[in-house]
Amino acid sequence: MDKQAKPDGVTSPNSLEGRVPRDRDPSAGSTPKKAKRIGFWLLLSVFVVAVVTWLFYVPYQPQRLYRLVPDNTAFLSYHRNLAERADDVLANPLVRSVMSMAGFAPEEVDAWRADPAVRNWLEPIWERDLLLLHVPAVGPGRDPAWVFGGWIGGGSIRLRWWLTRGQPDGFEKVRRHAGGSYWTVDTGAAPGEEHLSIGIVEGILIGAWSRDPHAVRHILDVYDGIAPRTPEQPMASLAPDHGWWRTWNPWDNQSARYTFAVDALHGDGIAGHVQLARSVELPMLAPTDIETISRLWGGIPFWVLGAEPDSLFNAAQPYLPAPVFRIYHGLRNTHRDGPLLLALTGGEYAGSPLGISVPALNVAWPVRDETAFVDTVRGLLDGLNAAYRWGLVLTESRVHGRTIYRIEGTGLQVYALARPDQQVAFTLIDGWVVAASHQRTLLRLLERYTDPLALIEADDGGWKEMVRAGGAAGVSHIDIRAGARTIRLALMTWSLALLREEGPETRTTRQRIQAARAWLDILETLGIINLSLASDEDHWTLQLEIGEP
Repeated sequence: MDKQAKPDGVTSPNSLEGRVPRDRDPSAGSTPKKAKRIGFWLLLSVFVVAVVTWLFYVPYQPQRLYRLVPDNTAFLSYHRNLAERADDVLANPLVRSVMSMAGFAPEEVDAWRADPAVRNWLEPIWERDLLLLHVPAVGPGRDPAWVFGGWIGGGSIRLRWWLTRGQPDGFEKVRRHAGGSYWTVDTGAAPGEEHLSIGIVEGILIGAWSRDPHAVRHILDVYDGIAPRTPEQPMASLAPDHGWWRTWNPWDNQSARYTFAVDALHGDGIAGHVQLARSVELPMLAPTDIETISRLWGGIPFWVLGAEPDSLFNAAQPYLPAPVFRIYHGLRNTHRDGPLLLALTGGEYAGSPLGISVPALNVAWPVRDETAFVDTVRGLLDGLNAAYRWGLVLTESRVHGRTIYRIEGTGLQVYALARPDQQVAFTLIDGWVVAASHQRTLLRLLERYTDPLALIEADDGGWKEMVRAGGAAGVSHIDIRAGARTIRLALMTWSLALLREEGPETRTTRQRIQAARAWLDILETLGIINLSLASDEDHWTLQLEIGEP
């Protein structure tokens, strides 16, 4: 039987022709679905990236580090990109010695850096921006603390999660009153020794090294504004290492803040400058012809200071006895334009008043009239004898073709007991008065002056160019290696002499002598120190070079 015919326009369900028109692309219907699918995955990817970024990215804002600075901070230093310079910085003898004096032995620091676990902590801390502080009194116990703040950015979030969720050995989480938390670190320290505590805030890892095991809690309070902080803004310095320290200023009996910037720092030396707000104007030294003094001293002094006389004596006034100022003011009118030069000599040019070598002080002073100067000295000695009964007499002798004037003591003071060759003497050379604390030193310098080798050695010593050029209120050149032995002997003799006395002042002086010996050991490894002081409308600026910057 024939199948029933279907009406026109009706097709079988199984017929492709009935489902897809002949003039339509079979794939055209899937395009909107693919586009939706791709759009979904794109949106999902953007969302995931946004969430991850929100969780782990912290905008670079290193100025937040300054919110860590308590109002009683005594020292602050800021360092950029220290990680890539760490080898040079930690090889510097001055840096290593300062770290040792602060309680961080260089050998321990080297061991820490060699430890992979410690290095994993150190490198992120000093990779970008690092703030170091010394706070004399922290928390209720008023213990001193060294504090660091390192910018670690998004790493702070990962570190917090690791410390919170991983609960690593040696880290104990502590809640604090402000609602946050910090960690104390088990370093094996005994009670009364320095402990480490750390905190994490907004891209910053904070650490405190103090006898107070919870010292970082106070620093976190400072950051949150609960405890007072230093209100000052970050320093605008291009130097990678800069900072400031506070000290007591004896000139106006007030606290003074010194800012510093390190322009070069490596294993062999350091160069930088220190600034202090200017309180008085300092006259600048003019370029000066010092050929005579350069030939006389050459490279013999281990310390030379050149300064405008009034500036030097005004600065030294709190530390010098009244007779010294009487002498200075009595001689002031004899001075002509030029620097007052002071120098210390050791070795065969040292003094030995008690049979022990001590540095000899040498003075050079340009004078208007040589004859008038000698007459002024005679009158000055008469005035000192009348005021203090010193019994000082000016005697003359001819040595090496020059007149030597020795100030002889005839009174009852200790000076009168010194041998003649250990008493003060001076002579005049080419418009300069040249004096020495010991006549023997002056005679040996004059003996060398008459030797033809003096002309060859006249340019020895790094001090002459600094003095000759002028343009500064004062300059100083120190060769620690050349004078270390003489200085040590003098400090040792002074310390032994103080053993005969007792009292707080004596103990304080001996402590200062011990500190001076420690600094001598530090600086001897670097050798040369050059200083230059200048002033502008707002600041005094001290340029500093140690070693070979």
